[in-house]
Amino acid sequence: MRRKLPAKKLLSLGVGVALTTPLCTLAQEREPYDALALEEVIVTGVGGGNPLTKLESSVAITTKSAADIDQKAPLNLVDLISVVPGFWAESSGGESGAGNVFIRGLPQDGGFIFMQQLEDGLPVLNEPSVNFLPVDGFAKVDATVSRFEAVRGGSAAVFATGAPGGMINLVTQEPSDTPESQIKVQLGDYNHIRTDFVHTGPLSDEWNMLVGGFYRQDDGVREPGFTANKGYQFRVRAARDIDSGRLWFDVKKIDDSGIFYLPIGVSNPNPTGGAFSDEPNSIPGTDASEFTATSADFQRVLLRHPNGVNDRSPDMADGIGADTTQFTAAIELELADGWLLDGKARYTSGDFSFISGISIGQPTSARELVDDLVARAQALGASADPRYNGSNGIDLSQAADAVIRYTNSGEAFDIANQNGNGLVYETGFWDVRWDVENVVTDWRLSKSFDSHDITFGFYFGSMETTNLKDWANVLHDLKDGTELVDITFVDASGAALLDAEGNPVQRTENGVWRYGVNYEQSTDEMTTLALYVYDEWQVNDVFRLDFGFRWDQNDYKGSFGVSPGSQDFDGNAIDSLFLARDGVTVAIPDRFDDYDRSLREISYTVGANWTLTDDQALFGRFSVGYDFPKAVDTIRVVVPATGKLVEASKVTQLEVGYKLSLEDWSVFASAFSSEVEDQIFNDNVVLSDGTQTQLNLLYGTETFGVEAEVVWNPTDNVQVSATATYQEPEYEDFGTLTGNQVRRIPETIFSITPTYRFGDDSGYVYFTYFNGGDRFADFANNLELPGYETIDAGVSYNLSENFSVRLQGFNLTDEVGLTEGNPRGNGTEFGNLFTARPILGRHYRASVTWDF
Repeated sequence: MRRKLPAKKLLSLGVGVALTTPLCTLAQEREPYDALALEEVIVTGVGGGNPLTKLESSVAITTKSAADIDQKAPLNLVDLISVVPGFWAESSGGESGAGNVFIRGLPQDGGFIFMQQLEDGLPVLNEPSVNFLPVDGFAKVDATVSRFEAVRGGSAAVFATGAPGGMINLVTQEPSDTPESQIKVQLGDYNHIRTDFVHTGPLSDEWNMLVGGFYRQDDGVREPGFTANKGYQFRVRAARDIDSGRLWFDVKKIDDSGIFYLPIGVSNPNPTGGAFSDEPNSIPGTDASEFTATSADFQRVLLRHPNGVNDRSPDMADGIGADTTQFTAAIELELADGWLLDGKARYTSGDFSFISGISIGQPTSARELVDDLVARAQALGASADPRYNGSNGIDLSQAADAVIRYTNSGEAFDIANQNGNGLVYETGFWDVRWDVENVVTDWRLSKSFDSHDITFGFYFGSMETTNLKDWANVLHDLKDGTELVDITFVDASGAALLDAEGNPVQRTENGVWRYGVNYEQSTDEMTTLALYVYDEWQVNDVFRLDFGFRWDQNDYKGSFGVSPGSQDFDGNAIDSLFLARDGVTVAIPDRFDDYDRSLREISYTVGANWTLTDDQALFGRFSVGYDFPKAVDTIRVVVPATGKLVEASKVTQLEVGYKLSLEDWSVFASAFSSEVEDQIFNDNVVLSDGTQTQLNLLYGTETFGVEAEVVWNPTDNVQVSATATYQEPEYEDFGTLTGNQVRRIPETIFSITPTYRFGDDSGYVYFTYFNGGDRFADFANNLELPGYETIDAGVSYNLSENFSVRLQGFNLTDEVGLTEGNPRGNGTEFGNLFTARPILGRHYRASVTWDF
């Protein structure tokens, strides 16, 4: 029997949260300042009958205005999400998406598991967490965003499918009948240029409009040698008032691509595993603040296949690229007898690419690699295999050594100490393509009955994808501006071994270590039908109770290619993969099998809010929700422990919290507990012998924690805002790993931002200190990623009523903070080197904004 959530422990944490807030000020009569916008009406995670403020609701929610977002100047959506307490957000992968968001200790491999990304209250994608189809590639922050709302836990399980952890909502600016415009031009020290603009005003006597978006181009903070990021987003919205309601239409076009930064090699001072020293070290020949293994030298690689079928040469400059169009329509109507109808519908279609270098193993000594390859070659030469013993092909028994040369220049590679490190690195060249068609619609019918505000909801979503994955691995050196290398076997005299056609015998071909590491084709569809009910009951003047449930049915169907197995380049089956020309690991599918499944679950929640005074309240909530398998990723996964197909993961949460808004202080704090049952880990990993396999693991987790947002205004000009999270995420039902800290998630997250506003309201200056605690890269907790600290700072000044200028610096101390290890690497053998992804190094941005 599973143990129940220890409510007493959580309640004691909640009491602690309340007692540590400035209760001594409660008796004072002060004009509320509302620095955390507790009197602000929220639209996410609440019913539609009677609008609630943050102080009145029982939802743990963080909101940020357009001005807050502007000051943060987020690199991307995930960078913006990092301001939310209880969230650990990794935006180190670059500007274009594929960030990772971990909510309240809930485990995942990466992406947006356990949450939904919304835009104007509708999911951006029906399935927001498919591998290599990142939802943040479809949702970008620009000048048209008026506010940001983030719900943690609680009611998210009822208001969105597959979102027991929370919801993120980007709210677009409403068109106005007053003409207003803004243009912002931003420059960065990495050849960055970006222009944001927005205009709103009357379109006709009845219609108002909004147009806006951005265009950007740059070399990337980690420069690969080609344009790393380039593209735009453009939005047009038209809105009008109608009899008893409002109607609006919206079109959003994205044509944007950007580089994905993979983990890089860093020095590990503890070769047996365990903690790094206080600071990870750059490998000689590289700078961990600037280095990326992605390089112009292998911007394009020929991906070969049997018989030349589907040979491809993708361009890594296409990167994480979206070329999509999104249509949205919404209507709000006041019907008879006080009924309110709120309906939204969205259609999205287009292409998406994920073309990137992907870290495979870890940097390897070229000398050790060559010695191992020569030993294997000699063993094959002494075998009975006619391909290698000279009787009908290559005589590998004559291999005495191997030499390494650069693929494109032909220059010699010093096996002992090239680039001051003598290292080579196997990297994936992975080409993933999608055709996406996504439909979502949500309709709510609400009415107030005396003290009850009831909402009835209907949701339908369908996401159809056609997917191609074509992966190879390449071999390159390790330096800033990496280059491909080839390994050629030589005899005792140093002459290259030759095949029957007189070609040099190589382990690699044009820098390719292995063709066809993975080749997948699939067509998938997930259709969601959901019904939900939510009741907000004002029991008396100070106590509010709300509860609701959601019934979800997810239908999955599609077809997936089945590989005929390893083949060589004339289409014949092979039994060796020693030489690159021997063949491919996985051949193009020769047949397609169909699948069809349905899953149904009921999520529910109950919450309460007790208004103590006009400026403080207590709240609590219990919820049960589900994370559903993903059609293209996990719906067909068989769990080894049970021999059955994976099911939905159950997430149970309990939270209590406290809210306070005074003249000098604002506090929003909560204590929480979360428990996950039957979570699946499903990813390609590298085994100790260098081969790759698909690993499926089933486990549970349990987390206790506290989180808080605090704003202090000691004077009219000074504001100090801070967020803090402490949590204890541990594995459950995971054999000998039970009790270990959940990988990649820190126990402590802390940030503080003092801001000084000039007395004449002409601008401000600020700095932000951030501290992320220690984490583990692996399930076994053998390799600890050290905590790190960063400092950002900026100054903004209004030159006039219409013009302002700003200068901002990010990671000013050039900290090499590691956000993840290598998720595909062998988790038990680290050697003297380790692969990890650092945060972006020090960089600057300056901007000029014109309001008119």
